[in-house]
Amino acid sequence: MQSCFNSMEFIPTIDCPALSELSLSPSARNAAVVLLQARTSVLTPILTACYTQHGGSALMAVDGLTRLLNETDFFTPDVVTVVPRNETECSTRLTLLDLAIQVVCDVATSSSRETSFITCIDFVGDALRFAGGNLNARTIGYVLRFYLFVFYFGASIPTAGSWPNSEGSSPVKRRGEKKKGSGSVADGLVDPPLLDNDE
Repeated sequence: MQSCFNSMEFIPTIDCPALSELSLSPSARNAAVVLLQARTSVLTPILTACYTQHGGSALMAVDGLTRLLNETDFFTPDVVTVVPRNETECSTRLTLLDLAIQVVCDVATSSSRETSFITCIDFVGDALRFAGGNLNARTIGYVLRFYLFVFYFGASIPTAGSWPNSEGSSPVKRRGEKKKGSGSVADGLVDPPLLDNDE
């Protein structure tokens, strides 16, 4: 049986910054382990629902993750706060926050449903700000690939009402108009075509 466990060493283990504290007492370390196990038990069905492509369960799961992130302190143990760390520790540690970000990125890129983009963008953006950029290197790769996918998906389909056309008008019609809006990044993402039928 041990040979089976040894062959699965490539699977990363979930960790949190509190467990790598050298000054923790044994009782505090046990409490951190129990908390990590309880949080993992709560998060497992939510992350599993993200991979369900029937109905709206994936979007409901991402919405639940956003609520856990913004309205509770569920992901607080995954964030390095006061104690200075060396840079490689954050980039190699896989936390539950890292795992949630990776799964949400998969929701958007694997389903390619434009309706899931905004919900996923909201969670990933909030999670990046929450973690202060101290994430696993693989998670940073997922986020980069996710943002590139969403951008190119939206830029390749410039139809009325599609993202990033936030006002629902086509880029051709907006070309001569003064840009209105909130000044968001999405207002100017699509360049006007070089040639159009009006000229």
